[in-house]
Amino acid sequence: MSSSRVNSDGSVSHPVHQFHDTHGENVRLSADRSTARRVKSFRNGIAFSKLQVRPNEKINLRVTECSTEWRGVLEIGFTSCNPFSLSGVLPKDFNDLRKRPGFWIENLPEKYGDVGTLLSIHVTASGDVRLEVNGQDEGVVLTDVDTRTPLWFMVDIYGKTTAVQFVDPRTSLTNNPMPPTQRSTASLQPIASSSENDGTSISNDSSSECTVCCSRSVDCVLYSCGHMCLCYDCALILHQDGQGLCPICRAPIRDVIRAYRS
Repeated sequence: MSSSRVNSDGSVSHPVHQFHDTHGENVRLSADRSTARRVKSFRNGIAFSKLQVRPNEKINLRVTECSTEWRGVLEIGFTSCNPFSLSGVLPKDFNDLRKRPGFWIENLPEKYGDVGTLLSIHVTASGDVRLEVNGQDEGVVLTDVDTRTPLWFMVDIYGKTTAVQFVDPRTSLTNNPMPPTQRSTASLQPIASSSENDGTSISNDSSSECTVCCSRSVDCVLYSCGHMCLCYDCALILHQDGQGLCPICRAPIRDVIRAYRS
């Protein structure tokens, strides 16, 4: 299992992120929620990280598919607005969100929209958003992000960019992107939006899956945040690592309490 690590620039890389169930109507997610693909038109491609992002936590995003039918490329940003609250009311693109408080958005140059481009983004504790492209530091692209509030990463899969993928920070610079002939869209299916009100609740159904291994049922409580989102085995591994964080709120895991369902 992968664990957090501190990079040379002070940012922190965590295990691979997933996309949130709230997304634009033209977006389809892969089964593991690591890939988001816009299936038609040139917009309605907004997507969010499933979990909150902490200051200095690095997001690694690779462009995996493009189209020659459209111009313009993806846009990136952060929001303090819980994506659940935007379900069903998302605009067609980022233009409307720019005007709202709690959204920080940046257009990217067209050259960053090519297949294989790796974007590494993090927001500093002081509210500056720094960008690396294929391992090269591009400096600060956004300022004044309010890091005192919970933050989610957001991306608009716009124009010629049609698919992006969260990638493993340990291998993202060494792995070549799959050639177009090997990229399959068979696993990209609509995923129903959740009816939950926020990102912290979890179903009491015994079928609730661990957010790390996605195979075993949730059967423990994390101390001291109280979230139930992991199986006991995965929680123990994170806790014993010494740097384990709750996947929901990123609070340190101080202990793991076994839970039993009636």
